[in-house]
Amino acid sequence: MYQRGALEREGHAFPPAMSLREFIFAYFDVWSRTVGPEDDERELVFFHVKSIDEKGRPISIPGEGEYWRTREALFEQNPWLNHGCVFLDRPLADEFLGEEDLSVHRCILHTADALSVVGPKPIDCVYFACDGDRRGGEPTPEECDEWYYALARAFPGSVERYEELIGD
Repeated sequence: MYQRGALEREGHAFPPAMSLREFIFAYFDVWSRTVGPEDDERELVFFHVKSIDEKGRPISIPGEGEYWRTREALFEQNPWLNHGCVFLDRPLADEFLGEEDLSVHRCILHTADALSVVGPKPIDCVYFACDGDRRGGEPTPEECDEWYYALARAFPGSVERYEELIGD
């Protein structure tokens, strides 16, 4: 979508002609973690979509602890900071800051068949938390662990493949 110039968002212009590496570092926090049982541990790379601040700048989550806990603590302590996912159609208005009802917003990565066909929506967003009509809810830690292990088995060597893809 980006390469076709099809990403349009109010309050943020996606710079043209970014390399894959530049795009990933601009719009995703890349974390890796070990998943699976002790006798079959695997490394898995995660691409967490960044949120934006009040000026449309992407916010990076510090690489400490567990990603979602760190993110939640940062935005809980600074609710004014998070103006929504960079892939929402427009920034969150002040009256929505810290709220969960995002039904008035649309993800610019969603397609009409996003619930039935694999498309550009990042795996990190499979719960459609930004889409009020299709909100899937938060999974349990056990469900997440099972999902992550399944992904690590389906995409072996994801950390190494990612490092090779982006180069240095």
